[in-house]
Amino acid sequence: MSGTAWPRAVWCIVAEARSNPKKVAGPHRLPWCISRYRPLSQCGHLPADPVLVRDSLVIVMCGRNPLISLRDSGTRALFDNEADLAGGGSETIVAYISDFQNGRMPGGTAVVITNDNCRVAGVSSFTIPDTNAPGFTEFAITLTPDDTLGETGTVTLTVTAPDEVGGNINSATFTCID
Repeated sequence: MSGTAWPRAVWCIVAEARSNPKKVAGPHRLPWCISRYRPLSQCGHLPADPVLVRDSLVIVMCGRNPLISLRDSGTRALFDNEADLAGGGSETIVAYISDFQNGRMPGGTAVVITNDNCRVAGVSSFTIPDTNAPGFTEFAITLTPDDTLGETGTVTLTVTAPDEVGGNINSATFTCID
């Protein structure tokens, strides 16, 4: 790449020869190991053409304060905070959990659904897995009447971030009438 102006390095990596290349780990079994970094002035002769070393990695940035949004499953409109199951039907509410930037919460975030009336069909607790997928966590809460018809109770969705990021807790509560 002649004619390209490369930025001047200020450090170099000093490699030392190993006496027994068979003990070197890795697929190539190179007889070299990186021992230390030195200022450029102590590196001696450098090659005329620089050797570029690069790699890529995904950095996932997550917030530590969970946000919860509840929506009606049919229209995706904001949920009116009341699930009316009178008449024996069921209702599904869609929950969205995110950080303040509408991104995923960190892996290990606990989600728990508790209720004192109505039944929660399916899973009532889970842990958000580690992932680098973009966006929020979305799941459905399906409610059905319990054995005590005609009563009003509450359903609470609690989200707890892992202790490593502060363990912050947020919850959303709504009414369930059967």
